[in-house]
Amino acid sequence: MVIPATGGFDVERASAARARIRYNEIKDELEGLRVQVESPDKSVAIELGAGGAILGIRLRDSAMEKRPRALSEELLRTINAGVQQVAEMTNELVGQFLSRPDSDLAAVTSGRLPDRLIPPEKSDLAKEIEAASAIPKTTGRRKRPSVRSYVTRPTEAADPTDPDVAKGA
Repeated sequence: MVIPATGGFDVERASAARARIRYNEIKDELEGLRVQVESPDKSVAIELGAGGAILGIRLRDSAMEKRPRALSEELLRTINAGVQQVAEMTNELVGQFLSRPDSDLAAVTSGRLPDRLIPPEKSDLAKEIEAASAIPKTTGRRKRPSVRSYVTRPTEAADPTDPDVAKGA
């Protein structure tokens, strides 16, 4: 017997299907994201992917002539510039798929989270499901049934020839 779905359920199922499709589209776009950035003197080149993952580092001979501290600072500046570009490109790619205009995607992709996130208003269907699945609270304390277990321990070493010991009694 097939029970027809209610209109609210069909709407929620369709919404979930659209979200899965959007997720897969975003995932495909982000998998192809690549940023290549060079230091101003072109001695350091970094390739980054989605999320700022470092995919490659290229050092020219001129980079190796720098003092260790200067080279590490150049690497960090170049990586940070690349991470910023990745955040901007992620914002552009993902922004076209968002359905909530009040989302501050640029803040999220650059690592700045909002001070306080206000959840969206629940749909009538969500409120109905929440009310139906609520567990009623009891006002009084229930007495727990007492459970007693008895363990018998022999006071003397058991005699293996005793018939009660042999039976396991």
